[in-house]
Amino acid sequence: MPFKRFVQLGRVCYGQFGPAEGKLCVVINILDQNRVLVDGPEATTGVKRQIYPLRWLMLTDYIVDIGVEPKHATLVKAFEKAEVEKKWKASAWGKKVMAREIKAKMTDFDRFKVHVLKKKRNQLVARELKKLKKAAKN
Repeated sequence: MPFKRFVQLGRVCYGQFGPAEGKLCVVINILDQNRVLVDGPEATTGVKRQIYPLRWLMLTDYIVDIGVEPKHATLVKAFEKAEVEKKWKASAWGKKVMAREIKAKMTDFDRFKVHVLKKKRNQLVARELKKLKKAAKN
C-alpha cells in the first residue's frame, strides 16, 4: 500500500500555514473532504479548537487514541499518554524543525561564530586527510 498516513480521528498533524503554523495539533473530527476540526491541546501546543483546511496540515506518523470531538481534558490526557511531544522531539522531522527555528533566531555574531567553527573544523579535516594521503604513498 503506497500511503501510510490517513486523515483519521486522533491523527497528529503539523501546521504549515495559518494560526497553527509550526505547531502540532490533533484531528478530532472530519467535516468534509477538505476540512477537519483540530485541537492542540491549547495548553501543550498553543493551538485552539478550530476548523482547518487539510491543505494547511501535514500528517505525521503519530495517532492519539480518542473518540469524536472529545472534551478538552480527555484530549489532554490522551495526548500526554501517547507521549507525542517526546516522540516529535526525538524524530528527524522534529529535530529539523527545531534546528531551523534556532538558526532563524541567530544574530549576526552567532552566525559569525558558527562560520569560524566550521572553518576550523574544515582545516582539521583537510590536515588529517593530507596526513592519510601521505601515509598511503609511503
